[in-house]
Amino acid sequence: MNIVVTGSRGYIGSALCRALRTVSSDINVEEFDAVLGQNILDDVALCKILPYADCVIHLAAVVGYPSVRKNVEMARSVNVEGTRKVCHWSKGRVIFASALSNYSKEGYITEDTPVEPKTEYAEQKIEAEKIVMSIPFNVVLRFGSLYGVSPNMRWDLLVHNLIRDASEKGRIEIFQPENKRALSNLEDILLGICFFALDIRKSGGIYNVVSVNKKKIQIAKEISNIVPCDVVSVPGHDPESRNYSISTKKIKSLGFRFNPNFKLSIKEINGNVCQSPS
Repeated sequence: MNIVVTGSRGYIGSALCRALRTVSSDINVEEFDAVLGQNILDDVALCKILPYADCVIHLAAVVGYPSVRKNVEMARSVNVEGTRKVCHWSKGRVIFASALSNYSKEGYITEDTPVEPKTEYAEQKIEAEKIVMSIPFNVVLRFGSLYGVSPNMRWDLLVHNLIRDASEKGRIEIFQPENKRALSNLEDILLGICFFALDIRKSGGIYNVVSVNKKKIQIAKEISNIVPCDVVSVPGHDPESRNYSISTKKIKSLGFRFNPNFKLSIKEINGNVCQSPS
């Protein structure tokens, strides 16, 4: 089986490529990433690799609303037009990494909840989703706030940022402490991607991939139990209005099971703090 991973050197991609190569010797993993000198908008490069893949896992993106707002048009060319090109050249199934930022409604959220973007990032993700889902058997996976150790760590993630503050400053500051956030464990994300990449039933569609829903104050207190620190509420507001409980009944109905390992992940992430840039 030939699998192409775009964004293969990123936070998810670097861990995914490692995982796929250990699943079976029958899986051939090909990487596509800007770090390797490849451009997601380059038709010549894409046509040399994508048509021969049984599955394309499309992770390449400008991620998060702060990064998108720095250059909205550049981000759109990657997030939307890049996705369009990937779907054009792919002959096999495309698995697309999307985000829960697409939802703005508070409360209980399922895949059938109408999307309502609050940021340019969410707008671009929704547009890209439509491109992906216009082709039968393709899959969109909506991830929450990521956490977990990867060969290419990100420290701008909620849980990672709080753990680093706890370790380095002895203090966690959180705004909107009662807001509930959906957290996606990296290991669950990898298992979810592999679940669909190797799925012979071809269960296409949109799926929420969320390990656990927790209030921000709960997240901070669980971190403080492992990395001793003060927890302080401060003024602030989330531009994406995230305060919801995400349902994962749809993916579970296919037989998929989550294993959040939140406490273990806190310990592992804290062990990587000393290796992070200041």
